[in-house]
Amino acid sequence: MRIAIIDADLIGRKKHRFPNLVCEKISAYWKEKGAVVELKLDYDNFEQYDEVYISKVFTDTPVPEWIAKEVNMDAVEVNLPSNIHIGGTGFFFSKAPNLSDEIEHHMPDYHLYDEWIYEEVKKAEEKANKENRVFNKSAYMVQFKEYLDYSIGFMTRGCFRKCPFCVNQKYDRVFNHSPLHEFYDEFEPLVEKAFHEMEKKGPEETGEVCPECGNSLVIRKGKFGEFVACSNYPTCKYIKKDKKEAVEICKCPKCDKGMIVERKTKKGKIFYGCNKYPK
Repeated sequence: MRIAIIDADLIGRKKHRFPNLVCEKISAYWKEKGAVVELKLDYDNFEQYDEVYISKVFTDTPVPEWIAKEVNMDAVEVNLPSNIHIGGTGFFFSKAPNLSDEIEHHMPDYHLYDEWIYEEVKKAEEKANKENRVFNKSAYMVQFKEYLDYSIGFMTRGCFRKCPFCVNQKYDRVFNHSPLHEFYDEFEPLVEKAFHEMEKKGPEETGEVCPECGNSLVIRKGKFGEFVACSNYPTCKYIKKDKKEAVEICKCPKCDKGMIVERKTKKGKIFYGCNKYPK
């Protein structure tokens, strides 16, 4: 079977960069059954597919008129060929029908968007080369982080707030919906297992002795880089001060006696001041 999946928001919203969870679940469901699944990026040639699924989150996302006019939001009715399936809050807002349980509670296909991302990167790189610009791939890839770096799902459904701008209007309460394992990428538990079972490497000793308690000094890592401290932490909180020689930059324009040097705050931020401070 050939299955086409259309993320209407991806097509209709120029800067939309967030995966459609419904599309990912439908894709995974059909792939498990052996079907060939395609993320379709247009609304043409539907006759080539056995089933076509169109999902839309936002009501103002445009779709072709021949589709829009056949969707009755209030009555939740669709007058389209039986192999074309329409769904999502973008079409029916708070009346959007639920997925069948076997699809709703299926692990999503986190690779549905891979080929599209590959083509987007390829086009951007080719454009940069034609314009004689340097293509920063890592910076360009940031926009796809939700597609590549995260498992996405809902452990609860519903919201009692009913904010007028929000599509989450269907229920007036919050209730349990899915356990974590339904959408938590199966690779992550392997990472978790490795984290707990792999041999842990201790901090490297410097060969020095702590002047306060006599234990070894070791190299530790903090959010501002490496530092030397006592291995007996937290019993001993000794930290070796960095005696890095200050680099003189220029004469102090205020006192005309000292020199402007580079300094660091307690939080590691660099600033410049006179070496005669506080005088």
